[in-house]
Amino acid sequence: MNIRTAIKKGSKILENSNISSFKLDSELLMSRVLNKKRDYIVLNDNEKLSNNALKNYQNLIKERQKGKPIAYITGKKEF
Repeated sequence: MNIRTAIKKGSKILENSNISSFKLDSELLMSRVLNKKRDYIVLNDNEKLSNNALKNYQNLIKERQKGKPIAYITGKKEF
């Protein structure tokens, strides 16, 4: 699966869980998993994810879906 597809699926899960910033949160979580800046994620969205990265991303999406604040998941606050 590539970055774009994973983010779309993650966004949909968060949107269905009434997370208002679902797209941004999905991108930030992917950024965390790949240890890359958000602009890298956007510019390289066709890059294929390893199984390990995909699994980690899905776990972070589940945490956010439960309502855990994005800053707690990523360990930093975006301004």
